[in-house]
Amino acid sequence: MRVLKNRGQLNNNIFLDNAKFNCISVCPLDNRLSDHNAQIPVIQNTQIPLQKMSHKSITRLINDETVGKFQSLVGEESWESVFNADNVNGMFNNFYCVFWRNYEICFPIT
Repeated sequence: MRVLKNRGQLNNNIFLDNAKFNCISVCPLDNRLSDHNAQIPVIQNTQIPLQKMSHKSITRLINDETVGKFQSLVGEESWESVFNADNVNGMFNNFYCVFWRNYEICFPIT
């Protein structure tokens, strides 16, 4: 990406394998925003074999007991690392670390 004072430019490249896709055409698209037209690749008559997808479900143990434990641990935190950070990003990162650590402890993956 190139950014100048009054404008920006972004170039994207797409590479297609002619060995896998034997019928590729490229169509221009006039976007009416500049003197450069977009190029749209069109792949026709493809027969791509479907891959078997395995779905793995992740669940966490969340109940009254684990929620109570989480509230207790969060309440016991000093939060000094959050309030003593130099900037907003540091504050957020410190908050997230404290929150996520307690979340992982209290709500285990089952």
